Amino acid sequence: MMTALQKWVLTRSSRNNDHSKHSNDIDIEKVSLTQLQECLHSIVHVEGNVSRFTRFGRLMWAMRYFGGLDFLINTVLYIVAGLLLTVAILIPESVVPYYPHRANMDMTASLLYILCSGSYVAISPIKEYRSKLHSERCIELLRKEMRKRAGGESGKDRYCENSISSFVHNNLFENHPHLSLTKLDLEAFLFEVLGSRYSDRVADDLLREIDLNGDGKISCEEMHCFICADDRRSLDHLKLFMSSIYHSFITPMVLFSLSFMLGSVVSVMKNILLRRNDFDLVWLVGNRNPSLLSGWLFLLGCTFFVFNACSTIKASYINETRAKRLLRIRINYAPYYKADSKFWSEFYSKAAFSKTDFRDLLWHSSIEMSEDEAIACFDLIDTDNDGMITKVELEEFLNVTNKENITILNTCFRNWNVYAQLFWFIGTFGYLLPGYQGVKYHTGYGMLGGIGYLLGGLSCIGISLQMISNTKKRLEKFAQVVLKAMENENEIQLHDPRIRFIPPL
Repeated sequence: MMTALQKWVLTRSSRNNDHSKHSNDIDIEKVSLTQLQECLHSIVHVEGNVSRFTRFGRLMWAMRYFGGLDFLINTVLYIVAGLLLTVAILIPESVVPYYPHRANMDMTASLLYILCSGSYVAISPIKEYRSKLHSERCIELLRKEMRKRAGGESGKDRYCENSISSFVHNNLFENHPHLSLTKLDLEAFLFEVLGSRYSDRVADDLLREIDLNGDGKISCEEMHCFICADDRRSLDHLKLFMSSIYHSFITPMVLFSLSFMLGSVVSVMKNILLRRNDFDLVWLVGNRNPSLLSGWLFLLGCTFFVFNACSTIKASYINETRAKRLLRIRINYAPYYKADSKFWSEFYSKAAFSKTDFRDLLWHSSIEMSEDEAIACFDLIDTDNDGMITKVELEEFLNVTNKENITILNTCFRNWNVYAQLFWFIGTFGYLLPGYQGVKYHTGYGMLGGIGYLLGGLSCIGISLQMISNTKKRLEKFAQVVLKAMENENEIQLHDPRIRFIPPL
């Protein structure tokens, strides 16, 4: 049975070639691509004005050729989703973490030097110098000030070196130079120095830099050499930021995301050019490379988004595991370091904890977790669902060990975000397959691609909007902290771990 498009093609072809035969005398099933090209070419170049019928015909041809819904949703969905995903996901996941990590590394080394540079510093609270770093951001001036207070300008080098050696032996190693500090000891010490800025990467990098012989432990001599080598500790923010950008953009995540954006531009420009009246459609009809190029670029981009969804779940699992370890370290080492004595004395006297007590426990332990993660962790610990955590439940939670890969895989299969990304990934094949020779076009390909892109794109836009909502909540929390501090006439503690969006420097 002859379709409306075939009738139109045959009629237009016979009119342009001055054939006298009727359309029924032509083999309907053998409408060649050349005839279609000639018809579309005549619409643009032969006829001066384009009627409503010819516009409708071009629209039908474009929708049939490009897979139905692709022609309608590309312009809006690809640009919006591409911009939101590239800006809202790419920047926080790659550029931002590198800068504070390197800044934390230099800050930690400088604070260790300041802490060990004299007896005055060993007695004074470290928060005083941490607040000065927030306001002045000048470590060299603080070092000079500490040297003056420690021994005077004349003999500052000799006195500082002796003071550092004395502090390392007396405070860190308790007058036992033959002892060594393990990674757990270093992490417990960093709790008191960094507070909320502590991270596993900083501890690992510090351990590798301090441990000169590579035995996994820190000796008294290694710590002394590390603290005295202060000429390497400098903060050049511009150089650090440029280095972070360079290292961040040479990553597979960035390349995949940029390929997705490039695929969006190619696909949208392809449709825009097809809808122009003065564009030669014969060239684009005979060459399907733009379709294949955009399809493969979308495949690369979608691969990154699937990987990003699984990485988010893995990061949550690692955060939970890290919280277990940090809680265990903090609880065991709190009596030794006598930090936050009032809170920890109340902690050891309590028999059960509420959600508020659990949040305070995380806060005093310098563990950064969002509200949702903290509530989920609380519900996981509270096995009897009575709204309270006993010490027995907390101990059982800290001692549980799971198989990491199996747990992460099971969580991925229960997460709607992963399925949304997979829909988008599968939808790309719906537009990619018809571009190859030998693959017969079918309407299902277009529907598969359109539905896949629609579900995946809308879900990813929702994820980006959720990130904006989380930022808004953090701003509201920050405003509440400021108002509370103004009411109590207390100094605002910018290093409060509950204010997570503030940069570390």
